[in-house]
Amino acid sequence: MAGETPAARRRTRPALKFDARTAERLSGLLDGLTESEKLDRVGGWIIECENGRELLSRVSALQAPTVSAARASPDAEAADNGAPRT
Repeated sequence: MAGETPAARRRTRPALKFDARTAERLSGLLDGLTESEKLDRVGGWIIECENGRELLSRVSALQAPTVSAARASPDAEAADNGAPRT
């Protein structure tokens, strides 16, 4: 595997355990993911997960946007509902 690009490694290593389709989908989910803590977590999941569906579900959830503090405020909620801010 010497000389492989990072993108190629993201496809071939998971394909050793899962199928090529799972590896391709995982590669797409990992594009743009740069936080080393999250990447480490995904590496552990490749080992832990019993199947590709479980792995892809976990990685998708990892990338789900979180509610920011500003969005959680009553003023932001009122604005989202079209109600005037107080």
